[in-house]
Parts: sequence; C-alpha cells; structure tokens
Amino acid sequence: MTADPTLAERLGYDRETRLVIISCDDLGLSHAANLGVYQALREGCATAASLMVPAPWAAHAAAQATPDDDLGVHLTLNAEHALYRWGPITQAPSLLSGEGGFPRTLEDLWEHADHREVLRELRAQVERAYAWGIDVTHLAPHLSAITLRPEFFDVYLDLAVEFSLPIRLPSTITAEQAGFPFRELAAEEDVVFPDHFDHDWRAGSTERVLTAIDQLEPGVTEIHIQPAADTPEVRAMTDDSAGWIADLDLALSRELCAGLEERKAVSIGYRELRNAMRAARCARHPRSSRRAPTSCRPDDVSDRGGEFGQRLVDAARLQGRKNRPTRTRRLEDAAHERHRGVEVTGGHVGGRNGEHHIGIIVARHSFVFLGDDDPVLDAAAHPVLAAARSTPDTPANSSRSPSSAGIGPASERARIQSSHG
Repeated sequence: MTADPTLAERLGYDRETRLVIISCDDLGLSHAANLGVYQALREGCATAASLMVPAPWAAHAAAQATPDDDLGVHLTLNAEHALYRWGPITQAPSLLSGEGGFPRTLEDLWEHADHREVLRELRAQVERAYAWGIDVTHLAPHLSAITLRPEFFDVYLDLAVEFSLPIRLPSTITAEQAGFPFRELAAEEDVVFPDHFDHDWRAGSTERVLTAIDQLEPGVTEIHIQPAADTPEVRAMTDDSAGWIADLDLALSRELCAGLEERKAVSIGYRELRNAMRAARCARHPRSSRRAPTSCRPDDVSDRGGEFGQRLVDAARLQGRKNRPTRTRRLEDAAHERHRGVEVTGGHVGGRNGEHHIGIIVARHSFVFLGDDDPVLDAAAHPVLAAARSTPDTPANSSRSPSSAGIGPASERARIQSSHG
C-alpha cells in the first residue's frame, strides 16, 4: 500500500527535503514595520509576510506591495500595546475594549468575544486585503488568538476553506495539550499547513531562529520573525522595539542565509502551499462535478480572479457547509470539556438582526455566545443563564462588568453541569 504523499512531495520535492518559510509578522503595524518587512523580503532571507489589516499602517503596506510579495492576512483581534491602539474594522461591540480598540490581552478577548462577530470581522479583514489588491497567500492569527481555542478555531477553518488558503498551526502543542485535535481537523478539511512551526515568540529572535535552522527536520518548517526599521516611531511604541530592529538585522545577515545553505534547506513561501492546496481541490472536483471550477489550469490556482476564482470559492463554501456540522460539534464538545465544572460569573442578553442570543462569562476566561437552541448548555437549568435570558437588552446589561450584566447576586451563581455527552 502506497503511503500518502508528504507535503514536500506535494510541492514537488523529495520527502527528505528540508523546506523553510521565513515569515515576517505584523506588516502594517507601523511605518517602521512596513520598511523593515519589505526590506527583509526584498533584500534579505525572508520569504513571506502577513498583513495586519486593521492596523494603522496597513493601507500604506498594501500600497507598497508588488505581485511578487508573498503576503497573507495576519488575522487580528488584539491591540497589545498600551499607547498604540487599533480596533475592529466592523466596529463589532464584543471586540472592543473599554480603553478603545481591540483588547490588549488574550484573556480579555476570550472573555468577551462573540464568535459570530469574530467570523464577521476576520472575513472582512481577508476581503479588505483582496480589495486592496493583495494576492493573499495564507492566514496566520495575530498572537495565536484563535488557534488553540475550540470556540474560535471553527472560525479559522471556515475562513481557510472559504478562501482556499493554507494556515499556520503550531507543531509544538499536542492535541492533548490543546484539548482538541486541531491539526487533525484541519487535515480533514484538506487545509494545508506547514509540518513544523513553533508558535513561541519573543522580541529578538536571533538565537531562536538560528537554533531552529540548525535543528531543521525534513518537510516544511515555518520560522517567524518581526522585523522593523530603526526609527524614532518604533522606539517610542514599545520596549520590544530593540528586538524587532534586531530581527531586521538578522533577516539581512549573511549568518542567516549561510545557515540555510549549510543545512541544504530550500527557501519557499506560502504561495507554494496555497497552489498545492488549490490544485488538490481541483483534482477532487473534476469538470464533471457540479462543484468544479470552470478551469483548473496551473495559472488559475495561483489567482483568485478570472475563471477560477469565484467558482473555487463557491466550491469551498459548499464543502465547508457539508463538513462543518461534524467539525463544529467536535469543537463544541472540546469547549464544553474546557468549561466543565467551572463557575459561571456573569451573563448578557442581546439581539442583532432579530437574532436572540445569550452570552456567558465562564470563570472570567471565555465568553461563549449561545443561541436559543444551542445544545451545549441548557439555560433553563441554570439560574444565571435563566436570569440573563429574561433580562432586557439594555446598555447597562451590555457592560463588561458581571455586576452590571443583569445577573443576580453571588448566591445565584451556578455551576455548569453536563447537558450533552
């Protein structure tokens, strides 16, 4: 029995070949980031970058892009800097912090984010990148915000399937540690991702990057950096700026390029992964298929436009709708296990476009929005949720503070009980 081809083999290489993506995060964050990322791509060893669409300098970054630049979307739900802010392009209420813009921390994001508003916001970010003329090659979450939370991973895969784009997934976290089989779920959707990626990051990457290159394994490895030019702007933004400046020096250094050569590594970008993913989709849906794109020529799989574009997106959406119920239930189960036995400390009722929903703050670490028929929790069985469902949707109970969310005193707090297997 013939083994399934490895990702390297799907890209046209031997399975023992070491392929490396040197990717630059946070394009669009600042003018210094734009200067540094493009210099790393065009003069250094970097091979891909991801654009923070909501960030203040994103439009400038898009205006500077060329067709040869391998650019993805850095799906952004956080603004982590104390004195430098940006926010959702959809103005989604659950994605705004009390100090303006996105939440600064992941914990704050997870506590309040409505997954439907997350999907709407991140889809808008991808669509805006396309509208700016970017030939989007991949998706990569900022701060890994939606990667390892089952409530939001569903959104991540929805977008990957919808736009037929490869994604970044960590290889240094196991399914057991994450609480759900995130890599398996992506593979089941035929979403492509690098074989190896260490999501750990800290400002100043030289030691980490050179160690990763020295320890390269066969297959596709992504190594990320955050280069920025040395300017007064970036030094005023954060104490991390020295590390970003060092990342640009590293990307331009002979040491990095020599390290790749010594390991006989082949430098690639995400565009190769995207083309392989789209070619496989074409092979699965031949012309006779109702879901087949009108053309699957090699040139077409590298472009969202032309004959290929909308048909492939439509086919991806149909496949996503077919697979989504099983995948979503598995992620709901994982989220339920994560929240099993933790204390419900607050709630919120609201409605948009005639859609009634209820949100719960679970142990102040996650905010889960549930429809009236949601199978995860039975609101009627829990005093907190029942109180929230019966409370009018007013500005007061839309507050982030549990004490002003229309919820009773501490004696009314409920413990979540299992409501489905």
